[in-house]
Amino acid sequence: MIEIDNNIINPELLLEKIRKDVLNKESEKINISKKADYIEIKENINRINEKIKTVQLHAGIDLSEPIISNKGIIGLIIVLVKKIIRKSIRWYMKSLIGQQVRFNNSMVSTLNEINKKIDSLILNNNE
Repeated sequence: MIEIDNNIINPELLLEKIRKDVLNKESEKINISKKADYIEIKENINRINEKIKTVQLHAGIDLSEPIISNKGIIGLIIVLVKKIIRKSIRWYMKSLIGQQVRFNNSMVSTLNEINKKIDSLILNNNE
């Protein structure tokens, strides 16, 4: 068995110092882990923001997209038939498209609210 001379080394102080060092290292690991998680979360939020902007751009539906064809005379006939069909069902499609646009706008608004809530939760967590 090894005996320690208390006059040279105080075992209690040595143990206390070791405990503090271990706790500090564990604390550093936790802080590094939290920073890495925070960075990853922030990157994900930035991607979500970009996706929400894309959704906002495409939330509306354009009924006036031009009908074109590059197939010569047959293409002209195809364009004429498509224009006739479009005009004959426009009254029906306007109602459906209106409903879809309202739904799209509602979803964009909901996504924005969720995103704001996530941002506030992250800010509160970091304080």
